[in-house]
Amino acid sequence: FGGHWAEGRDSSTVEVMTVRLDITSQRNQVAQFKGGFELVASDYDVNQRRLETFFLSGASPKFYWKRNPRQFAAYVQTKLEFNAMIANMGVRWDRWDSSGQWWAYENFTTAFSAKIGKKNLESALETAPVKKQSYFSPRLGISFPVTADSKLFFNYGHFRQMLNPHSLFLVDETAQGNVSEIGNPNAPMPRTINYELGFEQNLFDRYLLRISGYYKANDDQSNRVNYTNLDETVLYALWEPLNYDDIRGFELTL
Repeated sequence: FGGHWAEGRDSSTVEVMTVRLDITSQRNQVAQFKGGFELVASDYDVNQRRLETFFLSGASPKFYWKRNPRQFAAYVQTKLEFNAMIANMGVRWDRWDSSGQWWAYENFTTAFSAKIGKKNLESALETAPVKKQSYFSPRLGISFPVTADSKLFFNYGHFRQMLNPHSLFLVDETAQGNVSEIGNPNAPMPRTINYELGFEQNLFDRYLLRISGYYKANDDQSNRVNYTNLDETVLYALWEPLNYDDIRGFELTL
């Protein structure tokens, strides 16, 4: 179907169930409280392969794996309103469970060589339970009304992102049978720490002018790391949380 370049075949199924609840309570003119939780249950049944003529018979890459990761998050937030200040304070708790077992191995293990390879990992390596991860992320937002039509504001918060299932669970092989790439379900959720300082002005009751400067620090970002032993019988890539960066910027919107 589609000519000689259409070499991919994919009959994978992915099911995601999300349950969410939010509750808000206005206790008085000053204080508002909010809380809630979210559960995301995913079921991956991956069945992919590439039909490439340069691979030996039956040796073209095949990606077959089933995983059932679960993510749970809960948060509490308080909003305090005074004449000279409005403050939003809260914290979010993230819990991530990749579920199941994963290979336990040392770097440069010969189990990833063509001698053993992907097909025989179950007999060559032991497995260990995947680590369950928990993170607390504080959030703070403060604004100071200057006039009835303008305000100064400051925002600060920690944010966690989901990882790509490819970098968590994939096990790939070469035409010779050795493992060429392996996922890392124990990798931490990438984090962003955000700071923002700005000013807003209502113009003629028709436009909102917003000027802000921000700083974002990103860490625990997954990066593809290549491992090769001296005789090059072991060559594989592993996703590790080694990338970080920071971003500074200025925004003006109208």
